[in-house]
Amino acid sequence: MQVCLDKDCEFCGEEDPYTYRASVFLPYWTGQFNNLNFRTYFENLIRNESPAHTMLKVCWISNEQMRQLEIRYKRWVFALANFTHDPHNPTKASELRVSNDQLVKYLPTLHSVYPEATLHDCDESENTNPVKLGKTILGTIKPKSNE
Repeated sequence: MQVCLDKDCEFCGEEDPYTYRASVFLPYWTGQFNNLNFRTYFENLIRNESPAHTMLKVCWISNEQMRQLEIRYKRWVFALANFTHDPHNPTKASELRVSNDQLVKYLPTLHSVYPEATLHDCDESENTNPVKLGKTILGTIKPKSNE
């Protein structure tokens, strides 16, 4: 989530971008989370069980994104624990600030990963892998070997 830091900004649209917001990061690659129907069910369950005044961002992230998130989160937790133990130590305060900044800057870069779908000819008899808006991707163009 981007924060408006413009010096001349009188009203950025959302004066406090962090109040009443929560992010849920889930692994897309594990068992049932590959099933789009289960994903929809799980997202609805999370939204129904969360407080009504809280906006949720549900993000299905890749293994690499999860690893990077865990690294930054673990650094932040350790820095916070060290700072709490000795809050007057400037080195520990600096470590907490750096780890916090790294985590906060990384969070907006996370994006949901969706399973790949394929376009098909309407004359085909079966559609085993349909494209669903907001639920699948078409994939990437792979360059030819001589390019």
